[in-house]
Amino acid sequence: MKKLFLMVMACYGLTARAQVHDSKNFVYLFSDSVIHGESVRMAPDFSGYWQLRVDSRRLPLESVKFFSNDEGFFANTRRLGLGNNIIAERVVEGKVNLFREITYNALHYSEFRDYSAIRSSPMTGQTYYNKGFDNLKRTNYRNLNVDLADNVKSMDLLQAYRKKRSTGTKLYVVAGVLATIGSAFILTDPISDGYKNFTIGSILLGSSMGSAVAGYFIGESASSRLEDAVDAYNR
Repeated sequence: MKKLFLMVMACYGLTARAQVHDSKNFVYLFSDSVIHGESVRMAPDFSGYWQLRVDSRRLPLESVKFFSNDEGFFANTRRLGLGNNIIAERVVEGKVNLFREITYNALHYSEFRDYSAIRSSPMTGQTYYNKGFDNLKRTNYRNLNVDLADNVKSMDLLQAYRKKRSTGTKLYVVAGVLATIGSAFILTDPISDGYKNFTIGSILLGSSMGSAVAGYFIGESASSRLEDAVDAYNR
């Protein structure tokens, strides 16, 4: 009986996933149910709390895992433990889908206004990923190192990311050490040595700032390696 139940549930899940290809406008619930409609829109209720409207039906975001409409494909990050219904837009579709966090502004909402006017551009923000209709995961080295392990190119890019992050972290440490030593020189009585300590301290503080800036940019450039690893996996 238990095996029969598991088979029925598995078939149900496959059927639900197959239904999403019937229409562009649909909602995929956390229960694995699929709801189709002519119109699928985010809209605030009278108190400004966001909900999803499927034609005349209103759905609480807590129940929505994914939704698709003429503006794109979106996912709810709620199950990641972030505490809110944060919506992310799919920016890469493939064997691994990449999502980027967006925000909605209730003040800009209008039934007669362009839908894109109420949401931010997905050019910046936290990224997430998944395969198919699986749960979202944070886009980080630890997760991708497991899920992309069967692609050599992706793994090479992840190792490049790890090395750059390590270099960036070391530069931050160097910046902290230089700042500490430089401050110590400046706080020393400058009159007794003809301002020599002040000069040395200033140079060290300048070097500290340079190391911190270099560490920041190296760290930022490393982040692109994660998305590159996803792109390599999808080729």
